[in-house]
Amino acid sequence: MTNKRVRVSVQSFILEIISKDMEYFGLSKDGISNIIISTFGFNDNLNSYEKMVDESKIWNFNLNKRNSELFNDMFKYSDEDNESDFFRKLFFNYINLHPFIREKIIKSDTFNAIENAIQKKRKLKIRYCQKIYDITPISFERDNDCYTLLKAIENNQEIKFEVRYIDVLNIK
Repeated sequence: MTNKRVRVSVQSFILEIISKDMEYFGLSKDGISNIIISTFGFNDNLNSYEKMVDESKIWNFNLNKRNSELFNDMFKYSDEDNESDFFRKLFFNYINLHPFIREKIIKSDTFNAIENAIQKKRKLKIRYCQKIYDITPISFERDNDCYTLLKAIENNQEIKFEVRYIDVLNIK
């Protein structure tokens, strides 16, 4: 199956939030769109999407192979009458999440590894901004934009890392 090309009109405020997350996490349109689709595509507990009074803009992206294969089943599972409403509903529900939750969706593998290390009191080897660190993660904190910082100890010093830049290399 080839990747499905999607063209959907969504409200400007939705694109503003998605675009901010794209920039913050260094993701492409396709990348962030596919994360949203795979996260919310089969969720039957979504908030009801309502038409908002706002200018609409066109959002073009390609579904990845997995989402292309699952799309027909996702759409059947939804209560939407057309594909455009289905996609608008998914994007609407994504942007209504707190930035911390959106970040956990986008960086789920990183959060899982860090949360596991915190719970089991294990060290992590991470790459952060092209440097390798051996840390003991302590807790998460929020920055001024409500995104996530990791508070950790390295060489008996407390240090904070922006989670968006963390690449977990291994758990010790």
